[in-house]
Amino acid sequence: MPREASRTVRMNMRLTPDAHELIRRAAAIQNQDVSGFVLGAAIDQARQVLLSEHELRGDDD
Repeated sequence: MPREASRTVRMNMRLTPDAHELIRRAAAIQNQDVSGFVLGAAIDQARQVLLSEHELRGDDD
C-alpha cells in the first residue's frame, strides 16, 4: 500500500454543538475519527466542484 503523504497543514473550524454531534455520530457509524471523516467529505466535495467546473468550462486538459 502506498505511504500516505505527511500531513503538515492544520485547519481549524468553529461549529455549533449540534453540528459537531451530527458529524461525530456519522463518523462513528463509519468507524472513523471526526478529523478523518470531515477530511474525506471535504476532499470528495472539492473534487466534485473542480470536476463540475472543468466540465462547465469545457477544459480539454
